[in-house]
Amino acid sequence: MNAGFCCGDGWYTLIHGLCRSLQHRIDHHGEPQLHVIQVKEKLGQLRFYVDCPEGEITNAQHAVIEMAELLSGATCEECGCPGRRVSNGGWLSVRCRLHEPEGSVSLEEAMAAKNERRAQRQAVWQDQAPWLLPEETKDDDA
Repeated sequence: MNAGFCCGDGWYTLIHGLCRSLQHRIDHHGEPQLHVIQVKEKLGQLRFYVDCPEGEITNAQHAVIEMAELLSGATCEECGCPGRRVSNGGWLSVRCRLHEPEGSVSLEEAMAAKNERRAQRQAVWQDQAPWLLPEETKDDDA
């Protein structure tokens, strides 16, 4: 895994709050020191990777990281305003209305379109190559 920091400025406040919360737990609750390995966007959400050279990361530390990652899914990566996950040409990101790329669709719309394409392909497979389908999707009449 490549180390680094690769995400938009809109998540700065979220990441800063995450680091402050983790450091508070270390300073006041005796939890082990963490080393940040990588911070990035993946599938439209923050990913915050750490190493814990002093032992095991605690459940509380995991929870703080997980909360920030979840909050990033509703925070514009460009400006930090409330946003939504959108797909633009297959790339997922979180954007507010001001920063949504032209032609982007909501994650829900993108998933519905993907599922429709998958169903259409399976219909073709059923006719042309039924051996490619899992048993539970094959027609019972075949």
